[in-house]
Amino acid sequence: MTSACSPTISLISKSKHESGNSGMDVQFVTLDELVNLQVSASSVYFDIAYLRSVSVNDSEDLRHIFPCVFLKGELVAFGAFCLLRRDKTQVVKAIADQGTSGRIWKQALKSLLPLVLGSCDTHVQILIAGNMLVSGPYGMHFLINDDAKLQQEIWHSALKAADEQFGTSALTVVKDFLPIEGSQANLSLEGFLKVNTLPLMVMPLPANWTGFSDYLEAMSTKYRTRARAALQKAGSLTTEYWDSAQIRANSKQIHLLYTEVYKRAKFRIQPVNEAYIPTLAEAFPDGRFRFTAWKDGDKLIGFSTAFIHQNQFDAHLIGMDYTYNRSHSLYLNMIYRYIQDALELRVNRIDFGRTAMEIKSTAGAIPQELDVMVRLKSGMGNKLAKRFTSKIKSEDWIQRHPFKLVNETAG
Repeated sequence: MTSACSPTISLISKSKHESGNSGMDVQFVTLDELVNLQVSASSVYFDIAYLRSVSVNDSEDLRHIFPCVFLKGELVAFGAFCLLRRDKTQVVKAIADQGTSGRIWKQALKSLLPLVLGSCDTHVQILIAGNMLVSGPYGMHFLINDDAKLQQEIWHSALKAADEQFGTSALTVVKDFLPIEGSQANLSLEGFLKVNTLPLMVMPLPANWTGFSDYLEAMSTKYRTRARAALQKAGSLTTEYWDSAQIRANSKQIHLLYTEVYKRAKFRIQPVNEAYIPTLAEAFPDGRFRFTAWKDGDKLIGFSTAFIHQNQFDAHLIGMDYTYNRSHSLYLNMIYRYIQDALELRVNRIDFGRTAMEIKSTAGAIPQELDVMVRLKSGMGNKLAKRFTSKIKSEDWIQRHPFKLVNETAG
């Protein structure tokens, strides 16, 4: 068993945990064992090929673990969690800087957090029950009917089993839930607290938009003029859809461009390694993963990636040379390209992720709240957290309304 202060995360081995329900048990399995269980899911994020791709990022400081929950011998759910080993100082700074209201509260958090995260002097273990790389309810896939009470018990059993198998983590994060879902509602009974997070930015696509011109025509004059100006700035750039061989051959430059974006992010959990994007492309030759290369002549100056699944288009990782963002409005043009691709594919919705809310709203995205629950190992820490969570707020931003009909009352 690995404690919260262990210098490394132990290799994952199969284990069994019996829950309060005498007919339910939890086993942590390898991906090969998951294959043998013949699990299937409509979401790409629970596809074995995707889970294998994500696992290429594993290291001594990161391990993906896969709980399988059985009820009376029948598999009823499986999940994708991860264990992180992090420098305590960095964890404290990241939490305290996450939108905390007021300098006094921020300094208080920085003083108290080292005490409540555990006795380890340098590093702590964090359990994330959910997907680090995408936003959405992708921590646990249920193979049963929509039984909220049973789903709550499954969550509780899986989290308790993770504590027993790998040691109680200094910080446990359960992400992400739609507020209307019931499966996480009673996690607070076991010491979990809801925290404020950035919203997911989504864009429903009306059925009568058959192409990008329909999208532009739906905008008010002000926003349509801005969109056309941005598109014109990128006129000298070209785009290509790359296959896995092209991506693998250019993996170093791709990773450099990705790193330029990652290091500018306000909140960073874990970067992907150079092998991740090529592995994704090789895992999904069927078109569910799309890589778009942005070029200036023969020079790769940016890229965007996406998943197409469940009739929606999910923006994923991007990379760019920021000199082109200034001169060619590269990021905004990547957003417009996502919209164009999604319309061509005739999906119902685009998921743009959590960052850069305001610029995404200028293109038509709207916020969707997702609940994130956290628990500290220390009882004292949880008591303090209840007081401090009210002082933590999401980033301030202005929701733009670019389309006709609503633009008369909002800018």
